[in-house]
Parts: sequence; C-alpha cells; structure tokens
Amino acid sequence: MNAMPASCGTSEEPQIEFPPVWSSALDHAGLLAWAKDVKSLCQVEEVRVKGGAELHSGKATQGFSEAVSELSCQHLAALQVRYVYEGRTYFDTALCEQGAFRLVRLLLSDSPAKKE
Repeated sequence: MNAMPASCGTSEEPQIEFPPVWSSALDHAGLLAWAKDVKSLCQVEEVRVKGGAELHSGKATQGFSEAVSELSCQHLAALQVRYVYEGRTYFDTALCEQGAFRLVRLLLSDSPAKKE
C-alpha cells in the first residue's frame, strides 16, 4: 500500500505559518529557575492564572512572583505569562502535572523591536 501525505485544503489557499513552540518538563527547582529568569531578565506584560475553586482562566490579581508561588504549591493548574526578552515577545504557559511541571513557550514576535 502506498502512503501519501495528507492534504489540508486546496493549493489555492495561502500557507499558514505557525509561530515556533517549545515544550519542556520541569521539576520544582526548574520552575523556580525559569521564574527567576523571567523576573530578572524580561519585561512582564501580562499574567494569567488558571486554578482556584472554579478552575477558570482570568487575569491574575497578584503579581508574577505570587502566581509562581501558588503554582509551585500546586494551588493553580496553570500560569501564563506574556513578556518581552531582547525585543521579542513570548507567551509561556507553566502547567502543573502530577507533582511536576511542563513549560510551553510560544514566540509571538520573531523580529527584535527597532531601537530609535
């Protein structure tokens, strides 16, 4: 049987380019090291949390450090942070997974910001 690559859509449709995504498993120390790097090296623009009694998503009322503390104690299911590092915008999601953590990073803007 000959296998052929799957096709999505027609050749007339423009190609969609998805931004680069990275994923990594972290232990508790790795989570804290990631948080330290984000806090000291990046400009944090937005923090969102998922967790609490209703497990709903929303903007965090606390700061980034407090949200990391809540996630490390497993009081949150996930923490999302949008930040700028060296002129590029990233969106990281840190998830609590059965006593460990997973970090998923999405590069939102690929080109460094122009300096005036």
